[in-house]
Amino acid sequence: MAGGGECCGCREHRIITFGLVNMTKYTTIAGKIGITLVILVGFLSTTAACDIAPPYALGHTMQPINMTDVQMVNETVRIDMYKENATVQCNFTLMNRGENESLLVGFPVGLGWDAGIVVEYPYTGEWDGNYTYIYPLNDFRAYVNSQEVETETINVSGSQWQVWNMSFEEMETKNVEVDYWVYLSAYGGMPYHKTTRHWFTYVLETGAAWSGVIDEADITMNLHEIEQSWITTLTPDDYVFENDSVTWNFTSIEPSENIYIEFVTSNPAYQQAHTISGFILDRNGMGIAGAVVELHYGGVSGNIVNDTSDMPLVTTSLNATGGAVGWYDLTNLPDNWEDVDTSDMVVAARLFDGADNEMIGVSDPISFDPWFGWYGGLVNVTVDMPSATRGDLNSDGILTPADAAIALAIAASGAQNPAADVSGDDRVTSSDALMILQAAAGALTI
Repeated sequence: MAGGGECCGCREHRIITFGLVNMTKYTTIAGKIGITLVILVGFLSTTAACDIAPPYALGHTMQPINMTDVQMVNETVRIDMYKENATVQCNFTLMNRGENESLLVGFPVGLGWDAGIVVEYPYTGEWDGNYTYIYPLNDFRAYVNSQEVETETINVSGSQWQVWNMSFEEMETKNVEVDYWVYLSAYGGMPYHKTTRHWFTYVLETGAAWSGVIDEADITMNLHEIEQSWITTLTPDDYVFENDSVTWNFTSIEPSENIYIEFVTSNPAYQQAHTISGFILDRNGMGIAGAVVELHYGGVSGNIVNDTSDMPLVTTSLNATGGAVGWYDLTNLPDNWEDVDTSDMVVAARLFDGADNEMIGVSDPISFDPWFGWYGGLVNVTVDMPSATRGDLNSDGILTPADAAIALAIAASGAQNPAADVSGDDRVTSSDALMILQAAAGALTI
């Protein structure tokens, strides 16, 4: 649901509500914007009914009872959107088409009263039982004809507004500039959230409180480190998307629709918590590349565990430089706690020699919580490879001069291959080729 919704009562919600409120990383604030005339009439502020979701406001305001002759002629807005916050710069041109007039103008800047669960960002404390007013706009500043004006916060029918006085002579035009930044509303961020949903609203509807229509409104949203493919909702539809910028242009409008964006990012905490990593090693502690690595239920003879896409959790150990020889990642561990038996799982590594003989290594039993993931550190697996396998670079099961020739070529190229490093000095040189040749002749055991 755009912008939030009522609590669904799921297990996830219950856990946060009763035990992990201090762990939430939910941000608050949908951008609430659009300069409007403040006349003390009713104000509708809708906050989320579920205390584990970020409170937010829809930003609707009612039309003033006493109409003004001041028209918003032009509105130009620049929004710089980041993953966690947005900066907003607004420029409004106002023109008084009637007699001399003084009025109070401002922004609705509060989200209503809340139980204090999200009173700051990031939230670090616990609810003290008091209800605190949430104030979402940060570093709010207003300027009239390039001169900064003093603003004050007032309560309008239970909602906080940042306001200032303005006066107009007949047919006078004034420019108003406003800038601030806000945290995006977001839902996710815990290890059991595969993704985090972010949303932001720029409220245009409040512009309808001014006299007449808005002659022109130009809205630009610049996306910073947010990929277009992440966006799930973007309204209104008549926008232009080019070079990481979204633009809207409206003419002669009485605003009835707001700017809204929603995007989804992957959650690194989830990915890390649902990955088991480690090294496949020989009995000398050397990394082994090319091993088939599997995650099994109840020992190596048990079924292979499926990932979140219902595919077997099988990978291959890497042959990489920089100390990563033999490294593996079993990613996307299952996250459905109702369907997964997490007891006595093992990581198995399989290798075959040139004679098609299988060598296998098995880790100690491990377990993980599908809800919170894996926090047990590296899981290394040792495969007890026969001595003859070391130096057998063509995998024919025996040492021959051909293996020595391969080792010499590896040494000349500067590449690394642990099977060729028979001297154990963490590099492959001509000395390794000579040792393999001597072993092939039976003069040396490696």
